[in-house]
Amino acid sequence: MKKSPSVLLLFVLCPLVFAQGNFSGPGILSTGTGGVGQRSGQDVNLRFLGNATGVYDTGLTPYAITKERTLVQPEGLYGVEVGLGGYGRHTFRRSQLGLDYSGNFRHYPSASTYDGSNQQLRLEYIVEKSRRLRFDFNQSAGTQNFGTALGSSFGGGDVIVDSSSILFDNRTSYLQSSMTTRYAMTGRTTLSMGGSYYTVHRSASALVGVNGYTLQGSIEHQTSRTNKIGVAYQHTHYDFPRAFGETDINMYMGTWSSSFGRSWTLGLSAGVFTAAVQGVQSTALDPDIAALLGIGNLQTIFYRENIIPTGQINLMKRFRRANWNAQYNRTVTPGNGVFLTSRQETYGSGFSYTGLRRWSFSASGNVAKLSSLGLDLQPFSQISGSASISYNLGAGFNLTAGYLRRHQDLAISTFRKDSSRTSIGIVFSPGELPISFH
Repeated sequence: MKKSPSVLLLFVLCPLVFAQGNFSGPGILSTGTGGVGQRSGQDVNLRFLGNATGVYDTGLTPYAITKERTLVQPEGLYGVEVGLGGYGRHTFRRSQLGLDYSGNFRHYPSASTYDGSNQQLRLEYIVEKSRRLRFDFNQSAGTQNFGTALGSSFGGGDVIVDSSSILFDNRTSYLQSSMTTRYAMTGRTTLSMGGSYYTVHRSASALVGVNGYTLQGSIEHQTSRTNKIGVAYQHTHYDFPRAFGETDINMYMGTWSSSFGRSWTLGLSAGVFTAAVQGVQSTALDPDIAALLGIGNLQTIFYRENIIPTGQINLMKRFRRANWNAQYNRTVTPGNGVFLTSRQETYGSGFSYTGLRRWSFSASGNVAKLSSLGLDLQPFSQISGSASISYNLGAGFNLTAGYLRRHQDLAISTFRKDSSRTSIGIVFSPGELPISFH
């Protein structure tokens, strides 16, 4: 990338930091926030922390090969991580700020080659200009060289990088800026319009990054106190640098959401997307032609159009101090640097609990499947799961422990398919409640 992510981040955030306005509460525009800074499905006050953690990592998959032309597969490594972080939401009179940040430095005494640092930031700023008009600003930025099982997963939600599909433990850096305007046409009907720009850079030259943008609009109508229906349209453009091609996607969806039993929320959406994919592929030549030209393959340009069903299901249950959710999503993504424009299916569930005094617990599981829409590649799938627990020792200190595991399935016999992380550490964060993970 020619522009520094930190410089771009500064230009995007300056208007938000100096924006004026007060947040008066839900109002008729209240459609929920993006979850930035929330824990156990609830808003929490801003909280900052520092930590020191011992880790044992297995199945690292760096983007490197041996002299025998096989992937490097290091054995299990003991290491230590130190880090800083912060999360939570702060409410002004007519505005609200949400923060999620984590950063760490990792060191393996016996294999310092794999040392590194990870940084992830999400900011959400909501300003309610009137009872009818609201603006939502979101900023995401990060750099990480671990996949899901060996570090915090990338943002999630609408963040363009999905760590559940990453093949290698190779550095990926991303920046994404978005804004959404919500306008209440009537007391029951809300119009939303917005867009986002994003860029992803991968440090390995053979792994492909992406630049792109998304424009979207929707109309939502509240049919009753607990039910909403709507329609949505989204246009997305992916550009893969170094002549790897581009993609234009149009998505048309219908939506329905309902709240029931005081603490249950169900959301459904269904529709289709059309994807026009063009790029470069290697084509094997006829043996006679190959012998004549002295080459076995030829780079050719391809163009493919796809019409594919899309949909999403989200089910959530909120307790007083806990949150459970399950989701299914079928959509299109810019891939993981090897798979470019791809159809992705994900299944997942998670539970988090934040105790009144001492305990916090979190567990989640996820299945992701990736199928290329442009190239003839074998499908890729990944299963990952994690569990974390925290105990408040008092005086701002928390004892934490966690286990994460990842299984990848790809038709390459030399590809390391299983990895895991076991960790235990101390977190310092002033506050009466235990540290919460999600």
